[in-house]
Amino acid sequence: MINLIDEIFDKKIPVEGLVLYKTLSRDDEVMQGLFRQAKPISINKKGIDILIKERVEEKTIMLTKIHIKGEEREIKASCVVVNCEKLFDEKSYKVELEFMILKPIDIKLIDNYITDNLDKVLKL
Repeated sequence: MINLIDEIFDKKIPVEGLVLYKTLSRDDEVMQGLFRQAKPISINKKGIDILIKERVEEKTIMLTKIHIKGEEREIKASCVVVNCEKLFDEKSYKVELEFMILKPIDIKLIDNYITDNLDKVLKL
């Protein structure tokens, strides 16, 4: 039973919508303080995967505003980059973000979204 719970907790659920993000990096002088757009790919209780146009370093802190299609509330989260890999099209990067700071109401929204969409990835 614990393995099933671990699998559910780690399982990434496809997500549609829009993510606005900005990096908290002194090296990013051009875009520092400005939000940029990203495409969400998948989400789980630990974080979200997004598609962006530029490379970011691991351990970079990002402020995000996550708009999940069909949800009224915007999720605001502080995240850390855990992985950034260039995709085959060589025009974009898949970035894995891990949530650092989330409000309880946003945690509940993510939990509900995952529960409502779990059948898309698991055959229970």
